[in-house]
Amino acid sequence: MKQSRLGGVMVIIVAVAVLIAGCTAIPAQNNTAQQLPIAHAGGDQKVKAGSVVTLNGSASSAPRGAALTYDWSLSSVPKGSAAHLVNQTSDRPAFTPDKIGIYVVSLVVSDSAGTKSTPDATNITVIPAERSNTTLTANVSKTDFNIGDTIVISGRLIDADGNGIPNQAISFNLEAHVLGGTYDVPVNSTTTGSTGAFTQSVPAEESQNVPSFITTVNLEGWAVYAGNEAYKPSTTEHVNMVLHL
Repeated sequence: MKQSRLGGVMVIIVAVAVLIAGCTAIPAQNNTAQQLPIAHAGGDQKVKAGSVVTLNGSASSAPRGAALTYDWSLSSVPKGSAAHLVNQTSDRPAFTPDKIGIYVVSLVVSDSAGTKSTPDATNITVIPAERSNTTLTANVSKTDFNIGDTIVISGRLIDADGNGIPNQAISFNLEAHVLGGTYDVPVNSTTTGSTGAFTQSVPAEESQNVPSFITTVNLEGWAVYAGNEAYKPSTTEHVNMVLHL
């Protein structure tokens, strides 16, 4: 009878040990999950077109206060937008939306061991701004060119007070008029500088579409505003040139 009681006690002890072992295994998995850093991309924002949007990921955290690295990205933008982030590896990057609509910005943070968080996102809703009274000027270095010369197109984007508007995209149209036909001459786009000024150059070359008996070609060029809708000018200046073949 004593041996039977001892055997029963041993069975109970083993069963309790198994239960304890099973209970302690679950918190171990939870602790692993708690070691991941947490990304916080900040609250949603609504801004007017042309405004600089500053993001704030400083509320992100890592276990035991470990240092974080930041990786921001524009995961969704309105159609045709060329917006891009500045300082996208800092906790406070920025960008200037160039189209009306919703921009989705995602943030992933990593701790010093390289462990990454799950992404967190914030929505930036861009609404139309009141259009500024702007003027886009354009001129050329001269109006008479020979084959091999460089055509330099320059100008400024300014507001009603004459202040330059920076960081706006400018493209160009350059047309050659020959015997009643019109041919496009490719010109690269550019961006206005800090004073709203821009400059672009294109080589004066003979077109394959020009018959050999033609000695001069009339050129017409103008700058085309391709930036934020808030600064779109109502008129643009055209310049006329002559190319001697």
